[in-house]
Amino acid sequence: MNQIDPWIIDSIAVDTTGSPRYVYDPQACSRADSIAEAKAAALSAVESVRPRGSEEGIAGRPMPPSPLSSEWLLPALMALPVLLAIEAATVGRVLRRYVSDLWSTRRRPNVFDSSEAPSAGALPVGIAMALQYVAYGGVALYYAAVPEPCSATGVAVACGIVAAYYLFLLAAYSLTGYVFGDTEQLRRWISGFVASRSLLGVGLIVPVMAMMQFLQWRSVFLTVILILYLAARLIFIAKGIRIFYHKTGSLLYFILYLCTVEIIPLSAVATFSVRYLPTIG
Repeated sequence: MNQIDPWIIDSIAVDTTGSPRYVYDPQACSRADSIAEAKAAALSAVESVRPRGSEEGIAGRPMPPSPLSSEWLLPALMALPVLLAIEAATVGRVLRRYVSDLWSTRRRPNVFDSSEAPSAGALPVGIAMALQYVAYGGVALYYAAVPEPCSATGVAVACGIVAAYYLFLLAAYSLTGYVFGDTEQLRRWISGFVASRSLLGVGLIVPVMAMMQFLQWRSVFLTVILILYLAARLIFIAKGIRIFYHKTGSLLYFILYLCTVEIIPLSAVATFSVRYLPTIG
């Protein structure tokens, strides 16, 4: 049987009968009590102070003015593509015809081509696509002319400018074609103009909507819009050359046409828009 070491017994005896490990110090206890009282007083003082925001509130910052703040602009822009999507089959036939009219100079329709026969809904769809060009072209014009776009009313005025310019060009092309061409040439030229603007309206949907949402990329989207616009104009001008330019003497008439119908009115519209649209609040 193992025996307990006497040294362990002695160490236990010293621990239990020796001097206490912690000695009571009245001054230390007094200092601890004063610290606890100070902490309690500080905590009570902090809890008694209510935040100013709970009584006065924090003034909100108004959002910067934007055409998107309007209640009618965005729904109106989205309504035209949605309405056209409902008549998807008719829109598809109209678009195929517009693509053909954009470049074709065929003198008479092919009687065996069923795509040449207009459907019952072609006219309403054509009108809706023209309105779509006016709407999205107006937004693009407003954002290009105004440094800080802020007014839906300004967008509406810009749409009015685009509509007036569209009707002016339609009348000018009709008069020019009537004077310098026959009925068939006039028909092909006007159909090319309508097709170029309607297809341009379809192409403007994505860059215009993206520009309104991401204003910091406005210069990029305006560049894309400008490229689309110039492409549509150049294709239409090229079609006019193919229709009316037959001999060297036609060159003078073509130069007069470019200056009178294409360059001067466009410059006037751009100048008027840059000067007038920023003044609309």
